[in-house]
Amino acid sequence: MKADVILWQPALPNLLNLRGYEDMARTYRHGLQVLGFESRLHVNSFDPNSEVNFVFGAHLMDLENLRRIPGQCFYVNLEQVYQQQVPEENLAPSIRHMLRHWSVIDYSKFNMEFWNRFAGARTFLLPVAYGDNLLLPRRDLPEDIDVLYYGSLGAHLRLADDYKMRFLAACADSPILRPKI
Repeated sequence: MKADVILWQPALPNLLNLRGYEDMARTYRHGLQVLGFESRLHVNSFDPNSEVNFVFGAHLMDLENLRRIPGQCFYVNLEQVYQQQVPEENLAPSIRHMLRHWSVIDYSKFNMEFWNRFAGARTFLLPVAYGDNLLLPRRDLPEDIDVLYYGSLGAHLRLADDYKMRFLAACADSPILRPKI
């Protein structure tokens, strides 16, 4: 069976943070291959013969492109949507299409309440996983990084019951460890 990963990255300077999706997309592809699927990673394109597609960045695709992606589709959400109180009729057309025709895979338990508010939404929780594909070539130069956080420093850093968020919040509030973006 052919199961592909699609990485949608519009070439817009204000969306460079979408580069952060690349590691997750490669991890999904690695996992599919380990499970025995024929799988490729497509950037801003797709294979019309693919039977299953895991799409990163689909919330930024126009409706015409979303409708053209074949097979069973999964929107892999890596955004923080847990605080959004948007009624379904005010969602972007791309999100409404995905809720009606695709399944949603989310990395965060905090986002699940948002997705579950929409009737008929098929949602799955799949936390960030580690894959051998994330091993980088050994470098002989030591790195001078104490904490590396790739993402935005938003209100989600204040969630008291998540130890990772408490740690990142402490780093963000520290005058010594203030993250540089």
